[in-house]
Amino acid sequence: MATPPPTNDRTPVFNRTDSAGARRDSSGISAFRSLYKNGFARANRYRVEFLDGEGYPESITLPSKSVSVYTHSLFGPIIQYPYRETFNDNIVMTFPEDGFANIRYQFEKQMEALTKLGIAKPSSINTQVDNLKIHHLDYADMVIGTYRVFGAYPISIVPTNMGYAMNNETAKVQVMIKYYRYQYA
Repeated sequence: MATPPPTNDRTPVFNRTDSAGARRDSSGISAFRSLYKNGFARANRYRVEFLDGEGYPESITLPSKSVSVYTHSLFGPIIQYPYRETFNDNIVMTFPEDGFANIRYQFEKQMEALTKLGIAKPSSINTQVDNLKIHHLDYADMVIGTYRVFGAYPISIVPTNMGYAMNNETAKVQVMIKYYRYQYA
């Protein structure tokens, strides 16, 4: 196992100069290795804070973002101007269920509280608070990046497969989370 980097060095990946300002050689394996001198971020190192607690989902789909553009085509070539961030997809988390089905129960209760009145109530979603945090971790469980998700709430509990032939399987709960926006730091 590799040792974690000593500092959180946020060197731009596309930087073509070294720390002294000299132009780097941009070809060959040594140039590639110099970009990742602290190793690679691992896809299996993360922690989630949600529902007033902390959890370790079996898998997670991270939030995504794109930029909306205005297309101007009155004179000359078509030009697109970016004007707004758009947050597109749901966050999907898969949890192994515990022996008392507590994980599903927590998400069921939160969805029930959001829809209890049977009417759309914008105040039930606080878009000013980062109520979901996804921490990307290094080998030493130190945070290397955090997705601060604002206005997160469960929008769907995915159907669960169960069957008598699934003797070596554990029950899983897969939840889709809708959100207003996120910030990565």
